[in-house]
Amino acid sequence: MKNIILIAVALAIIAALHIGGVLNTLNFTHPFWRVNATLYGSLGGVVLAMVLLRICALLPKARRWLALLFGFGLIASIATVFYSANVFINAEVYIGWAANAWHKAAYASFASFVPAFVLLANWRLGKSG
Repeated sequence: MKNIILIAVALAIIAALHIGGVLNTLNFTHPFWRVNATLYGSLGGVVLAMVLLRICALLPKARRWLALLFGFGLIASIATVFYSANVFINAEVYIGWAANAWHKAAYASFASFVPAFVLLANWRLGKSG
């Protein structure tokens, strides 16, 4: 039950960032596909979090390593979003790799936020999942 609450809290944080306009202000996602990246990335993150929680229930020692892996993955995807968005927005001509990296890293950020949040909270709380 606590895992469901943690997943709901992670989705609520993403929804608050989306509805509150923070993603728009930070140019985190392109306005054309902001809703898709938020929705589909988050839903993919929920599925991934549920699979990882099952793995953590079977292998409790893997919880710490998976939490760290997804935490660092989240940091890397967010850094990629900001770098590629900056390159794409400030370019005078179309730069395909920057647009592609910005688009895919935004999806990856939302998809990795949910499991990172849940796994790090579980690890910190000492729950096996």
